[in-house]
Amino acid sequence: MPIDYSKWDKLELSDDSDIEVHPNVDKKSFIRWKQQDIHQKREERKNEIKMLEQQLEMYKHLNKRMDYVLGLQKNDKNAIQVFMNLEDLEKLLNANFDKLEKCEGDRIDKDIPPYNAMVCDLVEQFHSELKRDDKFNLQSVLMKIIEHRAKIERVSEEANEKLCELYKERELHISSEDMKDAWNSSIINKGEPMTNEEITSVKSQQSKKQDLKALGLKKFISYSGEENLLKLDDKTLKFGDLSCEDHTKGKGYLMKNYEILSAQQVDALMMSSFSHELQGDSKKCYNVIYQSEVMSSIVQIYELRFKNDSSEFIHVEELQDIIMKFYMKLDDTSSSNMARPFFLSEVEKKYAHVKTRSVAMREEDDDKEGQEIIQLKSVEPNTELKINVPAFKDEDETEDEVEKHRIQLFNMIPEGMRDALLSGSLDKVNEVFASMSLEDGEQMLEIFNAGGFLGIEKTFENQEEFEEYQKTLHKEENH
Repeated sequence: MPIDYSKWDKLELSDDSDIEVHPNVDKKSFIRWKQQDIHQKREERKNEIKMLEQQLEMYKHLNKRMDYVLGLQKNDKNAIQVFMNLEDLEKLLNANFDKLEKCEGDRIDKDIPPYNAMVCDLVEQFHSELKRDDKFNLQSVLMKIIEHRAKIERVSEEANEKLCELYKERELHISSEDMKDAWNSSIINKGEPMTNEEITSVKSQQSKKQDLKALGLKKFISYSGEENLLKLDDKTLKFGDLSCEDHTKGKGYLMKNYEILSAQQVDALMMSSFSHELQGDSKKCYNVIYQSEVMSSIVQIYELRFKNDSSEFIHVEELQDIIMKFYMKLDDTSSSNMARPFFLSEVEKKYAHVKTRSVAMREEDDDKEGQEIIQLKSVEPNTELKINVPAFKDEDETEDEVEKHRIQLFNMIPEGMRDALLSGSLDKVNEVFASMSLEDGEQMLEIFNAGGFLGIEKTFENQEEFEEYQKTLHKEENH
């Protein structure tokens, strides 16, 4: 049976046979320092592994209790009311978990309270913070718990990653603790280092993510990035299609789909009104503006109320209360209610702006259709226009003065045209020219000519054509 010698590669040798040191350094002292360093690092690694293992064990038990209570709302929505009363919470935990169970280990404080008490202490802390800020209600308590739960999840992931690294590092070095007295044992342990698959499995078991959506919490729908500024969610589109005269339906829809109430969705819906007006559908345009103004008003009230709140989750109860009260104001036609006429005047103001701007946009389009534009194409037969951009981006990259001048001219060109030239496509260059006035296009052509960014390439059907072309050039040069 062949012998596997690879395990000896993991030995940290302290022998002095292959160590070379500077003549001014005592060799024995150096070896002793080296041994001390190896033992010190080994002990530090061992302690860090123990600490992380015990920390993760504690998080696991705490999360198990939190998840149990949070999960009760799947069968009974009112079950999470228990978070509002510490005595009820303690009774529930003691009835379902060992009330004396607590984290143990040589790196854990012996006076640490049991897990059930730790959960109650944490919730009590949240109660105190919220009462101090005058925000004590179920939704706020629940959000505090979920945010803390997510924070623990992140810390656990980081700890798991570090633990996996330490496990791998430990497996790379054999210490005296890994040695077994095989001669005094009837069974030889053939344990092998953990594989990557096993480490991943342990890691995934130790850090199971909590699905925030399953806990009933939502974030506002808001698309980021310039390219998504006007992106509308399907739910927002549907709200824009609802009749602005039917407040009951609009209110009911927002009460269920409150996540669309973000500033980004408000702006996107408002801007979509232009397309309706340009298409001649003024009624639809007005309806969309009205609905976007409803959303905008509610968003402004909500943001004002929670301007100092850093939570990423929606305060559902408060937002639904704002929606209800806002529609009550809209339905109140009494002379004492100033909110309704102010709201309607804002809608009319924005609708008038969209109508005026749409007329101007149509006129601009009509003017553009009739104006002259520059389009590049080859006039002579068997010739093709070729784009010739500088080989370097910066003039410091070349010593050629002509090329430096071309780079300077190229950098004077607007970014859109530069990108079109760099693409090598004459069609893209013409697209940019189509968006320019005749005067601007002519100035651009002057830069093209000065920089030599366009050239003519002639093609020949056969050798005779090529020879004839050379003769013509020769005659022109002699004249």
